[in-house]
Amino acid sequence: MKQTYIWGAGYYGTLAAFDCEQKGIKAAGFIDSNASQIKHRLGLPVLTFEQISLTIKPEIIIAIQNEKAIKQISEILKTKNLDFEIFKFPVQNNYNYYTNPKRNSKEPPPSSTIPEHLYNDFTMNGQIPVLYWYLDERNDSKFHNSAEDYKKAFERFENRSFEYYGKDINSFYAAFEKYNFNGKSVLIWGLAGLNCEAMALWQGAEHVYVVDYNKPVCEHERITVMNHEELVKSGIKTDIAISFSSFEHDGLGRYGDPLNPNGDLRAMQVAGNLLKDDGYLWLGVPQGEDCLVWNAHRIYGGKRLPLLLEGWNIEAVFEQESPNKQPLGAWNIQPLMILKRGL
Repeated sequence: MKQTYIWGAGYYGTLAAFDCEQKGIKAAGFIDSNASQIKHRLGLPVLTFEQISLTIKPEIIIAIQNEKAIKQISEILKTKNLDFEIFKFPVQNNYNYYTNPKRNSKEPPPSSTIPEHLYNDFTMNGQIPVLYWYLDERNDSKFHNSAEDYKKAFERFENRSFEYYGKDINSFYAAFEKYNFNGKSVLIWGLAGLNCEAMALWQGAEHVYVVDYNKPVCEHERITVMNHEELVKSGIKTDIAISFSSFEHDGLGRYGDPLNPNGDLRAMQVAGNLLKDDGYLWLGVPQGEDCLVWNAHRIYGGKRLPLLLEGWNIEAVFEQESPNKQPLGAWNIQPLMILKRGL
């Protein structure tokens, strides 16, 4: 029986492997010039072309983006009289590799690949497929939300012109009709701009605590900003916590946080510990087919989502689109779940 190898162990190669699996083809491994650094992908070996046995002529799927490289590889395979095909997949700019050249941190940048000794833990022993979208978002400068920014935001909330995660802002509007923030203390996990903390204030929260690895500046008398170390020392317990598009990043290093395969699960535990006994967690994470997009985020499906919600009861779900039947890697659907700790 001929063996099938995928030439390219990056994003295209990963997609090609899943395409093969859906067609009933079990790939024997990947071919990549960086094989010594990658070593394996999706539980399969990553080898150089020289390491492939040509005794039983393998079939090759070329799964890379560079047209010049595709032509060169095709010529090599033709000289070896090997059967090959070129994997075709529409380019999705969301998954281009990206690093910010303006980072001034003296600390080393986030790892661009999953460390070998952590691979099984990050992928639940190979159950979770891996795609790659590399980001270095250790902020050199802070978000600065002025008092005037908040005033304008409240006006936009009133006339329903505030934009946040596209249609998902409507999930918040719907949830606000059922759950009361008036006079409550609220903890916001992660802040990329001006959004959830402003919503909480608009809904009448007595005080809002914002925690982030990279502390923003929030000019409002009812907001306290902390990093994670300061949060631990604060001893606060709040009525409500909001984590929307936050916990799925924990432990991946994107924001300068330490690598932790279960950083998201740990974040849920900590969130529970900082809520009052009758408190609610408003949670939104990407849902669809289970996937780890390194180092951007996790996507939660039938395997990882139950682990994330372990110990919590779902009180309500507000969603604009169903996450069912999303293609692998799709991350833009994040239902808003209202959770309460289980007994």
